[in-house]
Amino acid sequence: MFTGERTYFGAVAMTRDLLGTSWRVLTGPFAGDVFTVRDTYGAYTQFDIALPGQCDRARAYGRQRIVIEPA
Repeated sequence: MFTGERTYFGAVAMTRDLLGTSWRVLTGPFAGDVFTVRDTYGAYTQFDIALPGQCDRARAYGRQRIVIEPA
């Protein structure tokens, strides 16, 4: 990750916000969870949730539209 940390569940890559910013997910499978921006990502992904070691779960989650708010 950009911060030099190892990837962990709960870390998020995001293009539009500062590192360390926390967001609460309001819709989708992770509704209610709070994630912290720890990395940056390319122009097309706006909120990329890290699921290290969970490839099947990541594939099943895929690309979704979700609603988030500052935590």
